[in-house]
Amino acid sequence: MSEGDSLIDDTLLIVAAHPDDEVLGCGATLAWHADSGHRVEVLILSQGATSRSKADKIDSQEELAALQASAKAAAKILGTQQPRFAGLPDNRMDQEPLL
Repeated sequence: MSEGDSLIDDTLLIVAAHPDDEVLGCGATLAWHADSGHRVEVLILSQGATSRSKADKIDSQEELAALQASAKAAAKILGTQQPRFAGLPDNRMDQEPLL
């Protein structure tokens, strides 16, 4: 390594279980890192709403879209990259096959 090189990358990855967990859990820290010039990536693992209603219910798609839109709006306010959504079932990730 030469002088000035850093072992720390300027990218931060936040992995959250549900939409809004990234904001409620560490929103101010995310904003600080983004404002400091770090690239802040957000991965949201689960859908965030389908455990409150039947997964096949028609309006759940609208609720999921609204949650994703809110997460994208929060990312813009905090200065992070737009979140990525894994779309795993809310509160049922243990039911996903491991292979």
